[in-house]
Amino acid sequence: MTLLVVLPRRSHADRATPNSVDLCVRDLMTRSRRGGEVCIVTDGPLGLFSSFRTKSFPPSVTTHSFLRASYVARLAHSERADLVIVHQQFQVAARLARLLPGRVVFHAHGFYKRYRPGLLNSIRRFNRRRELARLAGLVHVSEACRAHFAEAWPDVRLPQAVVPNGLDFSQWRPQRQRLQEIICVGRCVPEKGVLEAAQAVARVLVERPEWRARFILSEPGRKPEYECRVLVVLSQPAISDRVVIEFSLSWECVRERYERAAIALVPSRWREPFGRTALEAHAGGAALISSGTGGLREVSGPFALFVAPDDVAGFAEAIKRLIDDEALRYRLAEEGARFVRERFSVETVAAVNDDFLERLLVNRATRQYR
Repeated sequence: MTLLVVLPRRSHADRATPNSVDLCVRDLMTRSRRGGEVCIVTDGPLGLFSSFRTKSFPPSVTTHSFLRASYVARLAHSERADLVIVHQQFQVAARLARLLPGRVVFHAHGFYKRYRPGLLNSIRRFNRRRELARLAGLVHVSEACRAHFAEAWPDVRLPQAVVPNGLDFSQWRPQRQRLQEIICVGRCVPEKGVLEAAQAVARVLVERPEWRARFILSEPGRKPEYECRVLVVLSQPAISDRVVIEFSLSWECVRERYERAAIALVPSRWREPFGRTALEAHAGGAALISSGTGGLREVSGPFALFVAPDDVAGFAEAIKRLIDDEALRYRLAEEGARFVRERFSVETVAAVNDDFLERLLVNRATRQYR
């Protein structure tokens, strides 16, 4: 089985730091039974995929989904690809499926589009349903995403699978002796709840002077006014000497920080499709406080404290609870790490993905034979 895996479009400025989609694809393909039969299609060179065969989109086609789809279709013919997996960009997948019917899989990393009532939206929904029908299959990153799709598109009959993000836990070395540190990792944008986390941490550090905090923020400058508000909160004289702020660290550095911190925060205000940040916090052995939105509860199971995303006081109280109750902190850390290792190992997740793709290939062969 020969596979083409198409990564989403992004600016070249963003390619130095891999995002969750890049990491997910790397992990799935590295542990795939079909890893030697994969070609990764990207906008440009990306170090994560140096061990794979890759193809780069020509500059002339990078900005338009139709041109990208046409290029991938030609590449699929020349490579004799059995299946083409398109990550995250549905318009590319939809256009490609018209050129390669029954050979395109859309791997969605978010909640699938839902249309509101109305004549115009009814027409859009009809057209989108036809586009979905041309796909060979659809992959969701969480049960929450699959349930959302089933509710929004009950009339669509399409092979589907849930393939969550996985981790190679052999790379993780959680430290038994933890720093008295609270860590928050995420994009510095309102939907990630970074400001609320900063406000909660500021309250706690005033009352718990032996503790410190670390904020690792990506995409600095995207929301400058919001970022300024976050920095003002964390720069208060009473706590500034116990707060470390780092921007756009490599994945390896983030992993090392998680392996040492005692408490992690995932305060997302929006509905997370999966929640890789929570998975990494558990893998690093931190006790987690989470907003629990979207797929976050699937990642943590019962092994996190859950607080409503806008509840600054609630987050502050949860942090103090973990600081004061060492037994609870250790239990959530150890059992959370065990929980994710059992459910989200890259070997397990890659096997689920391989099984689904192989089933689609059998379905395609059966249809051709008939």
